[in-house]
Amino acid sequence: MAPTSYDLQRTHNKSGRNSGATGSSRKKSTRERGWGLGLNCSAEFCRGVVAECLGTFFFMIVACVADLQWDSSVRVDVLRLSFTLGLAVVTLVHCFEHISGAHLNPAVTASLMIIRQTGIVKGLFFIAAQFLGASVAVLLLKGFLPTSILGNMGYTVVSPQITAHQAMGLEFLMSFLFVFTFVSSMEATRFAAKLVALPIGLAYLLNTLWGYEFTGASMNPARTISAAVVQSNTNDWPVILEVYLAGPVAGGLVAALIYKFIFDPTFVPGSMRSLRSTSNFDSEEDSMIAMQPVSPHRKEDRGTRGMV
Repeated sequence: MAPTSYDLQRTHNKSGRNSGATGSSRKKSTRERGWGLGLNCSAEFCRGVVAECLGTFFFMIVACVADLQWDSSVRVDVLRLSFTLGLAVVTLVHCFEHISGAHLNPAVTASLMIIRQTGIVKGLFFIAAQFLGASVAVLLLKGFLPTSILGNMGYTVVSPQITAHQAMGLEFLMSFLFVFTFVSSMEATRFAAKLVALPIGLAYLLNTLWGYEFTGASMNPARTISAAVVQSNTNDWPVILEVYLAGPVAGGLVAALIYKFIFDPTFVPGSMRSLRSTSNFDSEEDSMIAMQPVSPHRKEDRGTRGMV
């Protein structure tokens, strides 16, 4: 039976609705892609930026208060300071890991950017938020606390018994260990979600114990540079940039690259993957997965953690 004009009109309306739905979904997918270059302007992205700012703010509050000079004749208790900062890292990573990854450190963010676990623009926003949070913390405490007990306000200094180059090497080593622990702990197959914060905090505690007397064990450019800017320590900028910026960032980048391309099983070449699959520590299921070729879809799914 030939279609009537009513049927033709109904078909036209239906196709129009379908095309409208397709257009709306296309617009939605366009909005979800964000501004490009790794930036997704969404509620999740904004929550992540706020989390990095707030987390670094509270870390800097703890670092400054733990370093107050209540008695000028008494040296800083390195043991107390180490445990305070280590526990602060454990607490803050536990609070913000599921929101932003709890980087709280420009060296960590730069390291995750280089191994493509964090988008470029997202990482830049995170770094800006970290510096902002640290600076606001120092300004707040500087305005609230008496001048007589302010001390260094989180500003770490190099020991006069070593050179700036030696201090940079030590910050490189401390940041290497810290970032290597951070990246390896974030591997979901190794730790339960609630235990991720513990090894990261212990790494920070360990580095502070052995490195504080040399450089103050900063491992965090936002910590030292923000305190230097607020306190106008303009005479030490060459040392600050070499020791507390280049050292931690370089150490973190090397640590992330070594872990990703040598120790991460998802990036091991095929010949080495088959050797790893025969290890006694690998389960039969892991061995079968390791020997299967990885499709582009699986790579994309595996790399979504921390990506925008």
